[in-house]
Amino acid sequence: RVRKAAGGAAARVAEFAKNAAGKTKEVITNAADKVEGAAKGAVDKTKSLLKGVADKIKAFFEKAMQEVKKYLKQCFDETGEAVKVLGDASKEALDALLGPKQEAERALDAAAGEVADMEEGAMDEVE
Repeated sequence: RVRKAAGGAAARVAEFAKNAAGKTKEVITNAADKVEGAAKGAVDKTKSLLKGVADKIKAFFEKAMQEVKKYLKQCFDETGEAVKVLGDASKEALDALLGPKQEAERALDAAAGEVADMEEGAMDEVE
């Protein structure tokens, strides 16, 4: 009887240990699945947040570059206008300087022509 009782007790202990091991394995597996799911969720959330930050930074720099391009275009346009104004002013100054010179040259040419005609007339009279 003792042997039978000891064998039954041993069988019950073995069955309890087997059930406890199965339950422990199930609990550990469930916990590992939950940890893995939480870690995956955290990684996905972190990726999403970082992508959002990267998109905001990219948008900021794109907007800043548009503003810089607009400013540079305005500077180039104003510089071009300034160069045109300087060119026009230089042309006007050159015309103002050359106008009287050309008039003086024409007057000298006309006077030289008249002198030549007078010389020719005088030579004709002398002959």
